[in-house]
Amino acid sequence: MLRRHHSDAAVPTARGGGWPDMLGAVAALGALLGAAALRAVLHTNSDVAWLLTLGEKLLDGQRLYVDLIETNPPASALVYVPAIWVGRTLGIAPERMLDAGVFFVAILSLALTGLLLAPVGMVRGGSWRWLLAASVGIVLLLPNYNFGQREHIALLCILPALAATAVRARGLPLRPPLAVAAGLGLGLTVSIKPHFALAALLPEVALLTRLRSLRPLFRAENLVATALAAAYAGAIVAFFPAYLTDMLPLLRDVFLPVHYGLELLAAPAAIFWAATGLWLLLAPKEVRRDPLLLIAYLASAGFLGAFLIQGKGWSYQAYPSVALAFFALAAALSKDPGSAIRVGCTARLALRTACGIALAVLSYQCAVWFGGGRDFAALASAIADLKLQPKLLAVSADLSIGHPMVRYLGGRWVARACSQWVTEGALLRQRQALAEPIRSRLDGHIARDMIRLADDIRSGRPDIVLIHLDWMDWRRRMMSGPVGAAFAPYRYVQTIGDVELWMLPSVSTIKRE
Repeated sequence: MLRRHHSDAAVPTARGGGWPDMLGAVAALGALLGAAALRAVLHTNSDVAWLLTLGEKLLDGQRLYVDLIETNPPASALVYVPAIWVGRTLGIAPERMLDAGVFFVAILSLALTGLLLAPVGMVRGGSWRWLLAASVGIVLLLPNYNFGQREHIALLCILPALAATAVRARGLPLRPPLAVAAGLGLGLTVSIKPHFALAALLPEVALLTRLRSLRPLFRAENLVATALAAAYAGAIVAFFPAYLTDMLPLLRDVFLPVHYGLELLAAPAAIFWAATGLWLLLAPKEVRRDPLLLIAYLASAGFLGAFLIQGKGWSYQAYPSVALAFFALAAALSKDPGSAIRVGCTARLALRTACGIALAVLSYQCAVWFGGGRDFAALASAIADLKLQPKLLAVSADLSIGHPMVRYLGGRWVARACSQWVTEGALLRQRQALAEPIRSRLDGHIARDMIRLADDIRSGRPDIVLIHLDWMDWRRRMMSGPVGAAFAPYRYVQTIGDVELWMLPSVSTIKRE
């Protein structure tokens, strides 16, 4: 059982100095500059690009879940609207404005976290500079291609709340402004995706167990977070009723049931979390007892649970879990840099060394996992040769076929959804043994998805239509049924990789010099 110790009381923060501290500050600055350089060379994540396009359509007056089809709850889309609006006002591309906004939120989050931890002695001596350098790398470099994803933003929002919980675990009070700020961040995190509440729930259980009281449940951070989440739920009912009446039943039928099972326990995030736990378990007792390490690791477990619940296996959904496991490791080393070798017997030292080597390998695997994305250079070049700033539509269940390429080309997305995820989900479910009423519902979803696609082609008149050559045989679907008449005027141009280009004959082509 967790126990409260008098040694957990606040201690004065030691003063650092010398070359090691200066190197730590330089490392923090280097991580910040490296993250900025990375944003300059990486293209926008596919999901983020679609949500930016969605946000632009919202600002232009279209209605979420009525004119636009989206799987995520409203906050996941609305969180990008401020960057788009400010970018329009200042004449800055939404992508660059979003990058700047995420940098700002990251710096604000780390600053609030530091203000919560430093005064009570939970960040000591000159080692705080190295912890800061690690933190900057975790929140700005580690996301890589997943930069700006909702999970990335949620992690930044929840960090002050987790720091506040660690401070409360020592029985110490918080200044009201900091408690309110932490509560707002927690409320935003839960609003982005409700199952992110797991990242706060497990640390909360640890806190209540440690203090042997339920009174901390009613502290300022939780009250503010609950009020914000309740206001958000009311806003959904008032302003987005179609999400409840139309979208949730659709998600129930074709999106949520399509997921991986226990094989996700072999994902890099799950293995990294387990290896981190073993490494911390082998640490000296005074390190393991630190509430900051425990809270970070339990929050990592909560986000890992959210990753498993979603069941999609997408790397961005695992990022917060990996990031918080890194935070726990960084906090352990900053608390006592020599603890990695002062572990008692030779066998214990060997085991912890082997675990450290495994963590290094897993860290590389996670970094690779968070990188990448579809290479659309050849496809974009072929489209640009046919039409500058085209109206575009992609027929695929993979949203990366059209996003972020349409934004890269300065084009306009004319479909109401990011992809044909509805048809894909229904077809995948129909591979299972299902009752006839469910099969009939799925057939209805497919039929409506095809009617919607036909309407998008007729009303949007895309210059270029991209057809993905995958197992769902989209070309056949485009030539028959409700889509056939709308697609009839289009002519095949060429195939790039696994994507066919079709174009309206009336479109005038402009060859680039």
